[in-house]
Amino acid sequence: MTTGTDAENLLNRADLAQAFDVSLPTIDSWVRKGCPFRQRGTNGKAWQFSLPEVARWRETMAKQSEQEWRGGHIKTPNATERPSLAVLLGNRPDLRNPIRFFVEDGLRDFLHYWATTYPCLILRHLHEETGDRVQAVRLLQVAVEPVLGLAGTWIMEDRYSACFEGDSLDAIWRDATGVALGHTRAPDDPGALLFAGLMPRFMYMEPEEFVTTYWQQGELPDPEGMQIGPLEEATE
Repeated sequence: MTTGTDAENLLNRADLAQAFDVSLPTIDSWVRKGCPFRQRGTNGKAWQFSLPEVARWRETMAKQSEQEWRGGHIKTPNATERPSLAVLLGNRPDLRNPIRFFVEDGLRDFLHYWATTYPCLILRHLHEETGDRVQAVRLLQVAVEPVLGLAGTWIMEDRYSACFEGDSLDAIWRDATGVALGHTRAPDDPGALLFAGLMPRFMYMEPEEFVTTYWQQGELPDPEGMQIGPLEEATE
């Protein structure tokens, strides 16, 4: 029996699509993947969905997707394997505009390049200034954390679209391919980004542990300590 409270939260396909800012075909795709519903749409009857139930299902699917991405696709910091767009679209419908995928995936690779070059040189400079390797690592961690956060903000707020003179990425894709996508929007959850959970190893570790493991001698630490890897490496 549907209670009054349940009835207030029941939505049809169109309302559910509006609530999650997705298309009707996306709702149909969710149903095929197991999205819960209260009533199947038939002749004379509309689909009915419980908004809280769908929200919980989406959260569960997002966590599963993140685990599959980290555990099944990023096995080493230098992994070149990527999930296909078809896999990613299950939780990132905005990636149906491939421009978004290439911009975000390119930033992921840049972060890896940056982490294996720049911080190593900064550590040498900080060590020369302080004479203390542990303090040098601590100062680097403080400086790097906001950079990683800024990278996520740059994606989520579509800051990179400024280089296209204000045109939306969907308009650019339409002009280039003739395919109209409607409106796509970057996620507002940092955990949904392609590089979520990827950080340089020196960010996982206490400064003393990093020095003992990767920088006991020499001007520069072992390059392995600069590699980017998934967050799970810190808990293995």
